[in-house]
Amino acid sequence: MKLKRTHVGKNYQIMFMFSLIIAFTGCLPSYHYGYMGTEHAALLNSRDKGLTNYSGISVSTGGASNEGENSTTLKLRHQFNYTYNWCSFSAHADVYRGFHSVEAVEEYAGNSYDYYGIAPQLMASVFYPFKAGRWGVYSSIGTFWEFGSYPDWLEKTENDSLFIFHDDDYLGKIWFGSVGILHEVIHSEDKMLTFQLGTGKPGLIHGNLSFHNPTYIVSFGVSLLFDSNGSLFINYMRKW
Repeated sequence: MKLKRTHVGKNYQIMFMFSLIIAFTGCLPSYHYGYMGTEHAALLNSRDKGLTNYSGISVSTGGASNEGENSTTLKLRHQFNYTYNWCSFSAHADVYRGFHSVEAVEEYAGNSYDYYGIAPQLMASVFYPFKAGRWGVYSSIGTFWEFGSYPDWLEKTENDSLFIFHDDDYLGKIWFGSVGILHEVIHSEDKMLTFQLGTGKPGLIHGNLSFHNPTYIVSFGVSLLFDSNGSLFINYMRKW
């Protein structure tokens, strides 16, 4: 019986210490790499079957992990897409640069750090055409490499246990991706609206609305992150 009481006592001690760790870390601010706070790329399906190429620019703001902070990211993007009668495949690469302001970590409050990198990604969709448009599903997979004073600060400061670093293994090592549903409304022979709603990374939940005409695509959207207020973006892509 004495052995059992000792065993139970040790279990309670372990549980108590574990509860303290959870309570302590739960109060810490949280951070992720800059790219993980940006928008999800919009689908660029064409009205008709065939290959299309686009180049453009995207600006997103928000995506900060903590109250009073902000991330602003500028992306240059090239994307090509091949649309079939019932599916599409696309690939794109982002070259990006951004700035993240820090407020939640007292020792570094008021500082702003830059980040930049490259992010390749593949996307695919399957849809069912009907008279006025298409319904379907889509998925994506990709990775990124990020550099600059912000990722340097994350890696250096995270070792001091000042915050929770969510994406420690994502930097060019692990694939990220998403899945979702799409609805495309064809207004005329050369104009179309595309709506996407999905989940994954970047952005835990994302929604995109894109307007397509013969020469360009404009997209607006939001990414709601797992640990922040999310980000807003606008994207302009020109066909060539």
